[in-house]
Amino acid sequence: MAPLASNLADVPMALLYKIDEETIPGTPCCVLRGRIGVPDGHPLAAETAVLTSGDGIMPLLRKARENIITVQVDKMFDGLDWKGFGDPCKFVSILPILVTARLWGFLVIGANPRRPVDDDYHQYIRDLSSHLSSIAASILTASEIRKREESLQKQITDQRGRMMFMAQHAVIGMSYLYPDGRIAWANEHYYEITGQPPGEESKLAFLDTFLEEDQPKATKAWNNVIEGQAQLSVELRLKRDFMPPSGEPEPAVVRCQHIPLVKNKTLQSVMTFTTDVSAFKWAESAEARRADQANEDKRQQEDFIDFISHELRNPLSAIFQLAETIITSYPSAEGSEASSAELSLVLKQNIDHANTILMCAKHQKRIVDDVLTLSKMEYTMLSVSPLPVQLPVLIQKWMKMLETQISSSDIQISVHPQPSLEAIGMEWILCDELRIHQIWLNLVQNAIKFTKSEMKREIRVEYGVVLKDPELSFSNKIQWARDQRELKDLTLNPEWGFGQQLYLTFSVTDTGIGMTDKEIKRVFRRFEQASAKTSTKYGGSVRFYLHLAACHQY
Repeated sequence: MAPLASNLADVPMALLYKIDEETIPGTPCCVLRGRIGVPDGHPLAAETAVLTSGDGIMPLLRKARENIITVQVDKMFDGLDWKGFGDPCKFVSILPILVTARLWGFLVIGANPRRPVDDDYHQYIRDLSSHLSSIAASILTASEIRKREESLQKQITDQRGRMMFMAQHAVIGMSYLYPDGRIAWANEHYYEITGQPPGEESKLAFLDTFLEEDQPKATKAWNNVIEGQAQLSVELRLKRDFMPPSGEPEPAVVRCQHIPLVKNKTLQSVMTFTTDVSAFKWAESAEARRADQANEDKRQQEDFIDFISHELRNPLSAIFQLAETIITSYPSAEGSEASSAELSLVLKQNIDHANTILMCAKHQKRIVDDVLTLSKMEYTMLSVSPLPVQLPVLIQKWMKMLETQISSSDIQISVHPQPSLEAIGMEWILCDELRIHQIWLNLVQNAIKFTKSEMKREIRVEYGVVLKDPELSFSNKIQWARDQRELKDLTLNPEWGFGQQLYLTFSVTDTGIGMTDKEIKRVFRRFEQASAKTSTKYGGSVRFYLHLAACHQY
């Protein structure tokens, strides 16, 4: 203020304010640093005032934050001790003190009341403002600059400390990578999740934490980010194992999100967030496994119930037919009694029918016994009991069950042993009679059903045994229904003895309507017939073909 005080004629009054932004962070305050012609206690002489307030001359200072303003004197300036000629000023000018576009303070100066406020005056004020800014720039001492730098450095350090604290205690892994794949920094949780040793700084070392099968996927994701993709998220399996609440250990799974940091269109680094999602993926797959298992259990339950119902119905049909035969077997004619020979013959036939009924009943009883003893309704739990039998005797016994049905349908059926039976020369074999009978009976009854309505009604049944390659004993025109299941060889169990393994072969040929290649592919499916026409022409429903599906399962 001393230079201004040396020329009081041209400076009748003056106020010098400095901007203080440190006392109240974010709020500029005006601190009075000098005054001319403004007595103590005057409203304009406030030692400190907030620039945004209405105190004293603050409203005028706000108007001059960027440009010089000149205003007429009003009642605000009453009571001043005007210097120079002692005449009150008519105008005052407010000059912002700007250094490198930053506001450092204000100078309020009264105009000489005896000079005109014209272009020369305004040029004088502009020159004064420029000179003030130069002076202000020169008087900013090194200590003030250093103090400000220290304050900014402290703020940066505090902010970095807070960020590091958050990163170290985050529940996800965080890593900062250079574009060449080297890790510049990573938090402890990252190393815990991935199992990567701290301090490993070779290029793309983080890829070694993933399973070899997933490393190409991880490499592709990294290259996509490097080549300019905005951000990318990928799930990968680690070499580290995850121990689930139940079951065997399995590879841990992480979700990696890469975010490129770009400056001036140049990739500077990549920020990667790594989240361990092993527990979530295990729970997700466990839920899917439980659903699949529930569906499979339900399917097997339905299969078993349907299978058993059809297996019970086949011998039941024979029982009904034989019982009807016995009821109607008494020979009688009008006006004459049956002879002893006729009665003896009928009695003998009825005994045979009764024995067949008993055999059918035993067949049903064993099926029912299996149902009652099962702990789970699965095909694989049906018991298989090997017993020594003679194959020709079995076929003869089974054919008796169908005599009535074949006779009533006027079908010519013939049974032929294959040459292999005599060539091998084995009279007795070990097998489960019930299971083989179920297959044989279903195949023959299926042939009867589709032959009885044809003009030519003939069925040919062949049976035999082979030591290996059973398919070679049949015609090469046969189309086989392959079973994709892995089956256990039960003949290796002790109860099957130590004899040579044999294969029983059965062939049923009929003069029925036959099937196309498309129909053959459908015939062994549950609840399906080869063609919808069969239900109309031959009776029954799609359930009829379930017993063929059961034969396939055996």
